[in-house]
Amino acid sequence: MSGKDFLDTNALIYAYDSDAGEKHTVAAAILRNHWETETGIVSVQVLQEFNVNVTRKIPNPLPKPKAREII
Repeated sequence: MSGKDFLDTNALIYAYDSDAGEKHTVAAAILRNHWETETGIVSVQVLQEFNVNVTRKIPNPLPKPKAREII
């Protein structure tokens, strides 16, 4: 085992969707932990889905430059 975890689109979206309540809090903590421990893996497809959803589909979409910065 590599000790790595695959992060899905929803985990990334909730981490940046401040309107998601408790899901936001939990997802942000999970993402922060994976970033700090270098144990998270994402695919290009997940990044594409993240970009579409956080710039168009969440209640308060992120500006496209901010989404690009995150990616």
